[in-house]
Amino acid sequence: MRSIPAAATFAATTAVLGLTPGVLAEPPLPAFAPGQVVVMADHRHDDLAAFAGGVCDAAGLDAELIKTASCGRALLLSVAAGTEHAACAALARQPGVAFAELNGVGTGGTGWGVAAEPATRAGTGTTALPPNDWGYRFSWQHTGSNGMDSELAWARTTGDPSIVIAVLDTGIDPTHNEFAGRIAPGEFDFVNTDPVANADHPHGIHVSGMAMANANNGFQFTGVDWNARVLPIKVLDNNNSGFTFDAYEGLLHAAADPAVRIVSLSLIRYPASSLWDQGIAACRNAGQIVIACAGNDGPGDADVSFPGAHPQSISIGWTGEDGFRNNSSGTGDALDLVAPGSRVPGLSEVNRFDAGFFHFGCSFATPHTAGVVGLLLAEADRVGIRLSHDQVRGLLIGGAQPSPDPNDIFGDDAFYGHGIVNAAGTLRAFDDQIIANRCSAADLAEPIGVISQADVSRFVDLFFEGAEAVALLAAPADVVSQSDVAAFVDLFFAGCPTR
Repeated sequence: MRSIPAAATFAATTAVLGLTPGVLAEPPLPAFAPGQVVVMADHRHDDLAAFAGGVCDAAGLDAELIKTASCGRALLLSVAAGTEHAACAALARQPGVAFAELNGVGTGGTGWGVAAEPATRAGTGTTALPPNDWGYRFSWQHTGSNGMDSELAWARTTGDPSIVIAVLDTGIDPTHNEFAGRIAPGEFDFVNTDPVANADHPHGIHVSGMAMANANNGFQFTGVDWNARVLPIKVLDNNNSGFTFDAYEGLLHAAADPAVRIVSLSLIRYPASSLWDQGIAACRNAGQIVIACAGNDGPGDADVSFPGAHPQSISIGWTGEDGFRNNSSGTGDALDLVAPGSRVPGLSEVNRFDAGFFHFGCSFATPHTAGVVGLLLAEADRVGIRLSHDQVRGLLIGGAQPSPDPNDIFGDDAFYGHGIVNAAGTLRAFDDQIIANRCSAADLAEPIGVISQADVSRFVDLFFEGAEAVALLAAPADVVSQSDVAAFVDLFFAGCPTR
């Protein structure tokens, strides 16, 4: 396990475990799975096993098929240890093979840290419904002081069950009180090829709880989004480690589910791979927002730790209660934003109302951000707007807050990205964008003096009565037909302020 447990009263654990405070250290992982290679066909095959046999024979390889991916193109082969590179080279030369590569190894993005007694605090926002969950008093990440201003956002929206967040991790505990009524259909375990994604390591439970633990049930902690549902997709094993091929299958599974709107990837230390390109592209093409860890290995890690280093993901680093980045938070050009992830209280896998953990790592900054995006999408859906990945990224950036760190260059830098994710600020950025978009058309009314509802009504009346002189006034704004007038009126009444 990679989190520090807390007793019912969050009594301090003073042992430092031989580590420098605030710095994470995890055992090294091999970069690739020994004796495994991935092959991608250049087109879909109904019988991938036959295709595998054909290309292996042509390449002169003695290989065994481990499994195939649902896309009908990718397959995983077993070869003799020590021959992986040669096998990839031989397979890549065969007709019908798009690429052949090694099967990367990665892990869940959590690390060891130092537990400490948090200051007792209560919610300080203006929300009319402060959650009554047992551990909320410890949850600095939801306040406005270097947190995400969740409380102010909750005064407006607590999410919507139509929003599904796919969490690719170690799985979930469906009996845990914090997920009661919140698990979407369609889960899958790609580690054990099982339609049930039950957790055999608590990382996935902890991560999912940060995004969407039930609120106001008097139990443990409060997630950012109180109503979104989680789709657990197991791609990490009981040691909290996994392979690129399984993560790729998990991404395809999420992309194929039309209910999924957000994909949360608390995964680190995977190498670059064409499988990331194709898997993340599948999710993006499905209209999903992809959010990933920036890494836990400090300077430069955001640019080398996949999937967060992938340019098509939103890469998230992590900060503490003081608003400063943790020394282990990944930095680099790929970093987009940071969010609370250092000593953040959250769920325990123990299904008891007063159990909890202090959590450290980008694993928790990532689902915090996913939860904020859940709130944003719920609000956008409410007013009939479907936001894209790039639009969401822009709104997160627009609503971000600067760190108090004097070295933070607010706007964009390699250490904090564009700033600290802020739920209330993101919703305000969304409001500003709606007004800007809708009023750009209303601004066309200026040449014809349409500055109020009464002016709109008078203009429309005259236009439909055939008053050509009035209609001609519309020419500078290209309002020259009945349909143009109707479109203009719709925009005006949609919320553009009068001038």
